[in-house]
Amino acid sequence: MGGFTYPFGVGGAPEIDAQALSARHPREYAALAYLLETAGHPVTGTYPTRFGDQEAAILEAGNAWLAGTDARR
Repeated sequence: MGGFTYPFGVGGAPEIDAQALSARHPREYAALAYLLETAGHPVTGTYPTRFGDQEAAILEAGNAWLAGTDARR
């Protein structure tokens, strides 16, 4: 699976405050969040990460929908 990241992580670019960035956003979103915030777009909220609880909930809901047992109906 591919990803969007800096070649050496956020620590590889000296002009980026890697410690502050990693404290605000998960590793999977840090690069994109940095670009958006630099462009003036605030990045707020909690986003699913690989193997996290939110990803599991999304997959479970998707599988239920595919099986025709979607609880939201």
